[in-house]
Amino acid sequence: MDVTPGENASGRKVVQCLESKDCSASFKFDQNAGWYTLNLQYFDQTNGQPKFRVYLHDQLVDAWVADEQLPRAVNMGGDFSMRRTIKALSPGDEIRIEGIPDGQESAPLDYLEIVYPQANSAF
Repeated sequence: MDVTPGENASGRKVVQCLESKDCSASFKFDQNAGWYTLNLQYFDQTNGQPKFRVYLHDQLVDAWVADEQLPRAVNMGGDFSMRRTIKALSPGDEIRIEGIPDGQESAPLDYLEIVYPQANSAF
């Protein structure tokens, strides 16, 4: 879906559930050995409380409700962009992200960012 103004989302678009049922996106992470961090950027409006779940190989590793109480957050915008960080990603992982819409919120996901491990970094 397009976001207006476009600078409020990466690539001027978001991925969202178009119907009021669960939806998901998945991919296989195939990089060099090491542990990586997965950052998920999403929008949290105040006209619903959608849920998000992240699975690695069908194992639930994180789940949350997008229910921050931000003022006047009914449209997707930069002021309502939130980040969730998961430090449990390794090569070969099958990653699935589920969105469960609620109210008028469609569980909008802006982007995923994979952060490569750095030497001497600790979790």
